[in-house]
This record gives sequence, C-alpha cells and structure tokens, in this order.
Amino acid sequence: MDTVIETLRRDRFIEVKGAAEYAKATYKFSVTDQGKRRAAELLDVCRYVGPAPVPLDDYRKLLVFQTIKNIVVIEENMKKGFFPV
Repeated sequence: MDTVIETLRRDRFIEVKGAAEYAKATYKFSVTDQGKRRAAELLDVCRYVGPAPVPLDDYRKLLVFQTIKNIVVIEENMKKGFFPV
C-alpha cells in the first residue's frame, strides 16, 4: 500500500492533510484537484467502480487469449464465413 500511496503523492493526485502522530499509518489524505480531474478522465473510459469481478491475473490472461495479433487470415475461412454451404 505504501508504494501506491507514494505514487499518488508523487503524481500529485493526493496530498497529506494531517496526521495524529509522525507515523505514516496516521496520515490523513485528501484528493487534489489534479487527482479529481484524473479520476474524471478514467471514469470517461470506464464507469465501473466496484470490486473486480475476477482476479486481476485471470483478467490479464483472458485479455492475452482474446488478442488478435496472432490470427492468420485465410481466404478459405473467409469464404466459409461469408458464404456458408
């Protein structure tokens, strides 16, 4: 979690607003205007805001499986697809 928080702080999407002690665990954060703009941009791409419906590793594997970069187009198959017997 520390890595994520530090990345968000470095990119100025969040800022520390206070702390109960000097320990990081007590930091209170606030979303910056830049963070709100970035969130709005991402919501324009995808409106889903909830738990992931599948584990991230499974999702990545499925995306790789569904890519078409290794597909070879063969005229015979195209003809079968457009002109079934």
